[in-house]
Amino acid sequence: TFDPSRSSLIAKEVDRMKSEFISTVSHELRTPLTSIKSFAEILLTYEEDKETQKEFLTIINDESERLTRLINDVLDISKIESGRTEWKSEEADIEELIVSAVNSTSSLISKKNLQVELQIENGLPKIMVDRDKIIQVITNLLSNAIKFCQENQSINLNLNGISGAHKI
Repeated sequence: TFDPSRSSLIAKEVDRMKSEFISTVSHELRTPLTSIKSFAEILLTYEEDKETQKEFLTIINDESERLTRLINDVLDISKIESGRTEWKSEEADIEELIVSAVNSTSSLISKKNLQVELQIENGLPKIMVDRDKIIQVITNLLSNAIKFCQENQSINLNLNGISGAHKI
């Protein structure tokens, strides 16, 4: 039998989920787009420093590629509707992922005159992860740290292996 009150509750839940999804997608797309825009603006003032230009163009390229992948994920709505997310696991160096996330937020870091201190244990093994998803997690954590830091403060990132950990 049709229950109008249950139907109304379901409709409200679907609306809430849709709003949450749109909010999440907006946040995920905004991060690389902010980096691309900031570094492009900075590049306009660097006329002779070829090394800085190359560094910033590399960041712009990396963030453009990540933005493209994020947009492709959003467009594949059937995966979202089915409730399954596809993971693209690959071997990665966690230090490289952290440095990539720090680079993509460096314009935000500079705007607040913050310092980022990285302490990464030597000899950490490579990990199997979905590179883009892990970079996005680290970038989101950094963005939140930046948002809640006062000007001229430091953000400390420490990465250590787990004692006694073993490979499965």
